[in-house]
Amino acid sequence: MAKKTYRVIDGALQEGRLTYVKGQEYSPPNKDIEDELLAAGKIAPLGNRAAAQDSQPPAQDDD
Repeated sequence: MAKKTYRVIDGALQEGRLTYVKGQEYSPPNKDIEDELLAAGKIAPLGNRAAAQDSQPPAQDDD
């Protein structure tokens, strides 16, 4: 079974020596962590439009 991929939508996640920041793709190592991060609102499915919109960098102000 292929791992599900999500997008980090709040804060950052650390897994071993790797750090995943807001906007990056992330695959939880197991179902328990996946469920915990989803419930906490830290990750969202890649197809989630709100998560994709939330991960966009802020617009530059040309003043």
